[in-house]
Parts: sequence; structure tokens; C-alpha cells
Amino acid sequence: MLLKKQFLTGLMGLLLFNIQTLTAQYERIPYADGLKNSYFGADAGYIDYLPGPISAEKSERDSISRIIFPRHFIMAGYCTNVLGYGVNDFVANDYFSIFWGGTVKVRQGFILSYQRNVFHGRKVFAFDLSANTGFWETRDRKEWFFTVSLNPVFKLYALHSKSFDLFFEYSLAGPTFISKTVLDDINTGKKFTFHDFMGIGTFAGQRKKLYACIRIAHFSNGDLFKHNAGVMVPLTFNLGYVLDL
Repeated sequence: MLLKKQFLTGLMGLLLFNIQTLTAQYERIPYADGLKNSYFGADAGYIDYLPGPISAEKSERDSISRIIFPRHFIMAGYCTNVLGYGVNDFVANDYFSIFWGGTVKVRQGFILSYQRNVFHGRKVFAFDLSANTGFWETRDRKEWFFTVSLNPVFKLYALHSKSFDLFFEYSLAGPTFISKTVLDDINTGKKFTFHDFMGIGTFAGQRKKLYACIRIAHFSNGDLFKHNAGVMVPLTFNLGYVLDL
């Protein structure tokens, strides 16, 4: 499991490099010597001459698709196993494994988060840090425990529009304090563990102030300790509000 976390961390780093390379944009600068219908495209290390005017259609499209990356926002979420653990099992099976399962299963829970953007590209990629506290009830013995974690969050934007942006998010190896280590009579390790989550979400509204996201999550220590049963968190429904653009 630790090797899997290290591999995914390296993969995220490589993905970040390639995304920034592929999404590098030209800055169009009008030519100064009277060629009103010509433009230069400037990027690091070279200049590319781009003949011809910018069409009205493209200019309007560029204006409409102006991207907003919120600086920071708060959110609250509720998780429930009413819909089962099918999504968790699908992404953590033996044939298609991009996430983790867990021996201990959460029945329901609540989470509060504050998330702040650290870096973003022009359109596709964003990197945030998220501070989270959660209160969870186990499925079998109905035991409550709480967690406090700090997570790196990678966002890949799939769609931008005037009314909403759609993204996929993935977080792994967020250092976490867990209040109990024996849950449903299963030893999960020590009180230091990691928090992982993945989901799809949106920023919506005229100024993209509203946040909504559906996630699954997981807690485990990555085999750092002798016991590492893992905790499976089912679908979590989150709503939030952007504090500042």
C-alpha cells in the first residue's frame, strides 16, 4: 500500500508537469509598426508570429470562458452508506484499482473543511491545501470517532462555462490524527494515519461562489505500522461557499 501511495504521488507530479506544458498559452500582443491585423505570440524562450486578426467569435469565446480559480472556500459534508459501498469497491478492485478500500466501514459521518488554492494553471490544473475535521460512525458497532487532517488536493478541470465549472479532484496521503485505533473490534494501527479522497465537483453561479462535490474517502497508515486495516468512507455529499475570489 505504501508503494502504491508513492507511485500515485509520483504520477501526480508527472501529470502536473505535462499539464502545465500542454496548457501553456500565447499572450497576443499587437504589432507596433502599423500591421493592425497581425499579432505576436510570446512564450518562454521564443516568439512566434501569428498572422491575421483575432476573430470576433474567438474573442467572444475567450471572454465568456474566462476562468475563475477561487482562492479559498469553506464546505460541510455528510456521508452515508444508504447507497452502499459500490463506488468504493469499483475503484479499489483487483482489476481496476485507483483508490483504496478498507476493512472498517463507516456508516455515516460529517466533515467540515477549509480549502485554499496554492497554485493553478490557466485552465486545466489546480493545486489546493485542505484542512479537515470529521466525525464518523462505524457500520457494525456504531462507534463514533473523529479525525483531523491536512490534505493536498489535485484538481483537473474538465469543463468551463459561464454558469459552472466541472472538475475531478484527488487527494492522497494527507497526514491525519484519528481519535480511536480499534474500530469494530479491528486494530487499524496508530493514531497517526493518512486521509485520501477522490470525487467530482463544481463551482457554480454567476461568480462561481457555490461549491458542490461528491466524494469517497479512505483512512490508513500506508503500512507504516504493524496493523493497517484501513477505514472505508462511502459517498460524501459536500456543499460550500467561496469566501473570496
